[in-house]
Amino acid sequence: SGIDAMRAVGSGASAVWVHSNFAAGASPISVLRTVVATLRGNHMMTEIFFSGGVMRGTDAIKALGFGANCVFLD
Repeated sequence: SGIDAMRAVGSGASAVWVHSNFAAGASPISVLRTVVATLRGNHMMTEIFFSGGVMRGTDAIKALGFGANCVFLD
């Protein structure tokens, strides 16, 4: 979540890894969007890594477009 990402950065993390699966109830891309909005909204330029739900190249492009710095393929 965005709050967890803020805590990690506040504790000294230089990057956050966003991973979600559909079993958690939220789509992975919606979790990414929440984390990006929270971090960027607080002017934190932390690296954001994303995995989960990336099945096609278009999924990776979307994740990069939504603010991920790096996308890992599943």
